Amino acid sequence: MGKPITLFEHDTEDFDWTDKEFSVLDRLAQKAGAELLRPAVRGGTKVLVATQHVGVFRLGNRTVQVLPKIYQSSATTDARQRAKEATKNLLHMLHIADDVPIREQGLAALLRRDMDWFEILTRLFALHLREEWQRGPSRGYLVVEDDLPTLKGKWRIAEQIRHPGRDHMLAVAYDEFTADIPLNRVFRFVVDRLWGVTRDSENRQMLGELRQWLEEVTLLPSLTASAASPALLTRLNRRLEPLLNLARLFLDGGVMQLASRDLSAFAFVFDMNRVFEAFLVKFVRRHRHAILPPDLWDYFHQPWRQHDLLHRE
Repeated sequence: MGKPITLFEHDTEDFDWTDKEFSVLDRLAQKAGAELLRPAVRGGTKVLVATQHVGVFRLGNRTVQVLPKIYQSSATTDARQRAKEATKNLLHMLHIADDVPIREQGLAALLRRDMDWFEILTRLFALHLREEWQRGPSRGYLVVEDDLPTLKGKWRIAEQIRHPGRDHMLAVAYDEFTADIPLNRVFRFVVDRLWGVTRDSENRQMLGELRQWLEEVTLLPSLTASAASPALLTRLNRRLEPLLNLARLFLDGGVMQLASRDLSAFAFVFDMNRVFEAFLVKFVRRHRHAILPPDLWDYFHQPWRQHDLLHRE
């Protein structure tokens, strides 16, 4: 896997893009409904112009990552070190803003490698899901409707009458304790999608193992971020909330994929403005007793007032 080319939000970087890459970026922008990464020509030189969208763009064999400017510019002039610092800070912002599971020890090891932050997030998701699945998959009761030669559960008489020719079979409905529940269907969909786009060999191997482990779970043809709702959790599987949050982040980021005859591309992006606002709300809520006057301590328990406070003139 080649080293990613790094830009920071709202920056411009020399990039000898091809006509095919120009077309792909234009199609990605149309699909997202917003300009994500703009190819342009400045002073006769081809460049890429980053917007407020941070993310990772795969253009054939080349990878471009856009990072937020959250590093100490006075601390180092080394571009790689700035990228690592920005990546670490971004992941910690996501940890607070979206309750994404980040473990300091594991993150330090990943930052020492030349991995873009999409691959780092993928590794964190795969490691966490593998650990939880080894503990035992979350299971639940689902109603199964079937035709059986013997009575099991409830007899669906109305269905039986509508199909009188199946005298030797009974239309029944029964509860089955299974791992094929909506929560695990979200995990399997994300695993399958990530397996298709990762370029890190260890990530692909780990996700391949998870695909085999999750074979009993239905693979849905499509899924949106709204399907990864916290309502999928119960008191028995509440420990999976950080993992579900990370799955939702992948779904919300879009992992939009395009393919042509000889150039495949995808983008995983989100608006840094939204991330920063969510981070600020969560951070202030967590530390309100230390940084706010007493009359505002309860303010951040009222979501409809948090937005007003953050956007006050």
